[in-house]
Amino acid sequence: MTDQISPTLDDLLREVMQLRDLFHRRLVDDRAKSQAIDALREEAAFHREGFTRQILAPLLCDILSLHDRVVGQEDPMAHSVAAELEGIFVRHGVRPIEQTSEFDPAVHHCVRSEQTEDAPANAIFTVVRRGYHLNGTLIRPADVVVTAPLTVTEPPES
Repeated sequence: MTDQISPTLDDLLREVMQLRDLFHRRLVDDRAKSQAIDALREEAAFHREGFTRQILAPLLCDILSLHDRVVGQEDPMAHSVAAELEGIFVRHGVRPIEQTSEFDPAVHHCVRSEQTEDAPANAIFTVVRRGYHLNGTLIRPADVVVTAPLTVTEPPES
């Protein structure tokens, strides 16, 4: 009777070892696949960002400049073109930079400073031209006028 059990235990042990080996190989394979997928995601993000920065951003800057030119016109056709462009921007994720009172060099471009008595230094005094981003990537910074402290010059002593 013991002779009949021994081969069965040996067979079971061999099967368990094979299953253990298979499980280990699958874990290693899953880890390798996961690393490959992560690498592909990183590469796709890099190419998407490069495409946005090198090709799409200059094109969008030109279209935004066109939009800036037609917005101030009184011609009804210019209003229609501006509205059409704004709809295109919305549909494709081109969003204006939120207007804040604080100057942020990451999204603002200072075109000049304005001396004031009552405003804190480096606050946005006025927005000259709106800035835009596409899905979080800056396309064009906002051109702004920032406040500067009022400098009082004392007359030279004689």
